[in-house]
Amino acid sequence: MVKSIHYLRGIAALFVVLFHLRGYVNNTYVQSNLGDLLFVNGAFGVDLFFVISGFIICFATQKKEYFYPLKFFIRRFFRIYPLLILSVSIYFIFLTIKKGSTGLDSWFIWSIIPLQIDYHAGAPFFGYNVLAIAWTLTYEISFLYYLSCIHDYIPQV
Repeated sequence: MVKSIHYLRGIAALFVVLFHLRGYVNNTYVQSNLGDLLFVNGAFGVDLFFVISGFIICFATQKKEYFYPLKFFIRRFFRIYPLLILSVSIYFIFLTIKKGSTGLDSWFIWSIIPLQIDYHAGAPFFGYNVLAIAWTLTYEISFLYYLSCIHDYIPQV
């Protein structure tokens, strides 16, 4: 069952990619709104991806006889966080090469903090990160944190 869920998660990711391609399609073909017509519902893939990911994480924690929430959170956090730091660092290295600036400003610092919450910025991004896609990590790490905190209070199914 879980294997087929992973396929569905791949389809959800494909929906997101197609949604992002709509701008290119709109500017390429004679019918200027073709991308919007074809891929307008592609953003649904983000919601589906989050729901499936949450299910898989919960499923993985339920099948273990002994679950240690802090250990789980730390392990998952360090699967995600080093890649975030690497990605942001590479971005700032290229920015430094291209623009000649040091690149190590406050934006860099805010970008490597995985819980960048600025409620003055618009949802779902909530500001700060230079990598636009990193907004998803804020939600994933928050989910992992809250799941770790409440796991022992969730009845076993």
